[in-house]
This record gives sequence, structure tokens and C-alpha cells, in this order.
Amino acid sequence: MSGRLAAHGGVVWVARERRAGGVRAFDFDGRPVADEFVVQPLRATRTTIVGLAVDADRRLFLVDSSARSVRRFNAFGVEQEEVLRCESELQDSLERLAAPVDVAVDGIEGDERVVVACGGERRHALKIHDRDCRLLQSLRPLGDPMGVFHHLGRVGARGRWVVALERAKDRVQVFRDGEFHYAFGVPVDRRAPAALVAIEPLEDGGFVAALRGPRGSHLLRLGRAGALESVLAEGEAIEDPVDLVVEEGGTTPRTRVIVLDKDGSRVAVHTLEGRMLGEFLEDG
Repeated sequence: MSGRLAAHGGVVWVARERRAGGVRAFDFDGRPVADEFVVQPLRATRTTIVGLAVDADRRLFLVDSSARSVRRFNAFGVEQEEVLRCESELQDSLERLAAPVDVAVDGIEGDERVVVACGGERRHALKIHDRDCRLLQSLRPLGDPMGVFHHLGRVGARGRWVVALERAKDRVQVFRDGEFHYAFGVPVDRRAPAALVAIEPLEDGGFVAALRGPRGSHLLRLGRAGALESVLAEGEAIEDPVDLVVEEGGTTPRTRVIVLDKDGSRVAVHTLEGRMLGEFLEDG
């Protein structure tokens, strides 16, 4: 699997994994709105983009696991000062970053939050930073100040909510206003097991989740407690998903769910009512 998504203001950024990572912006109809820019390797032989987010100023934050860092680019693809760097993957420190795996951004100007998730088993694996990546808070796993997160894989942020996927536990932890709120397992059909590959919170406290399994993939809308509300896509409408992002439009019909699937070669735009509005293919 390869590729990551970010979206803002009717534009979706697609990051592709190559020796030097490439990022390109499209509108929701698949028309390029800017030339692709290349993310050159940093302290490594290649660039590996495992997390991508964009803020209201169209600054891109990406997690480069090969460089073990969070990197930041402006809207024209010019890299800005490196914001967060991992010195050692063995540390579990409040002040220092370790093994970043994903990033999410929400809010504007002084209220902007940059949430970074780290892998492994560690206490300080989920941290909130300000727009300049100064540390604000380390979130407590399951609300336990002595607990640990078990191999975080994804993080999402929207409004009051932060949601984090623990891959080793097949569990989602939900935080409200910086405090642990609840956790839930992924609703799956035991006859057709599937793994959660991406999850995004909604303003109303619900979620959109993408699951991938050997017998098919699913795009689901979940309620506040993680209960299944509806199946938004299955069958040919979603195949081997890699990532998803949500751009809320104020009302359910205007909200767009953008999915990167077919192992990172297709971008499909869905609604919360279960309709696919369109798709376009990336030739890599």
C-alpha cells in the first residue's frame, strides 16, 4: 500500500511513495490545480510519506518515516524549517518525538492544533502542538497517566475531537477537549474479517472509517459510540483502501469523503449519504 491524502477548501493533495516522495493537488473533479512537487530525501536514501495533513493556510505537514521527522511545506511546495524530528525511536519522552507515524491538523491561526501520533508501545505517543509545533499536551492513553499506547497507526482531529487508531489492539481511542472520552473496537462481520486502515472524526461526534479485508473493503459511517450507522461504499465502489479524508460542508449533503483506494491508484469522492460523486486515477 502507498499514498496519503489531505484536503481543504475543495482541493485534495495526494502524496505518492517513490524514492523521492511526490505530492500533487487536485480539485474534487480530478483536475490538477498545481504541479507536482517532489519531497527530496532528508538524512536518508528515500522519502517515505506515511502521514499528510494541510492547514487553513494550505501549509502541508507530512510525516517522513525514513527521516523520522515531521516536515512542513508551503502551498508552492517549498520546504520550511523542519518542525519535529525524532532523535531516537527508543525514547518515551514528553519533550521529544519518537517514531512518528501520522499527523492531523485542525483549527485556524492561534487555535490551530497539530496532532502527531507515534508508533511503538509508549506513554507519550499522542501529542498536541500549536501551529508552530510547540508542545501543548500529551494525551493519556485510556485516561491513565501511567498507561501506554499500543502501536498507533492513524490519528484524526476535528473540532473538540481527536481520534487515534491502535493497530495492535484493533481499537480506537477517542479524546474530547484533550481528555480521554471512550474507546471502541471496529465493527466487523466475523464471517468476513477486515482491518481498519483509516478513520476520521466528524463535527457531530461520529466517524467515517475505511476497512480492508481479503473478502472485500467497506466505507462506514459510525455513530458517537462507534456503532455502525450505515455502509457508504462496498464492492467496486471501494477496493483496497489506503487512506481517507473528510471535508465537512456544514450540512450532510455538502460533506465530502475522499478515499484513496486500489492500493493508492484511485481517488474517489463520496457523500455521507452513500453516493460516489466521481473518481479519478493516478498513473503513479
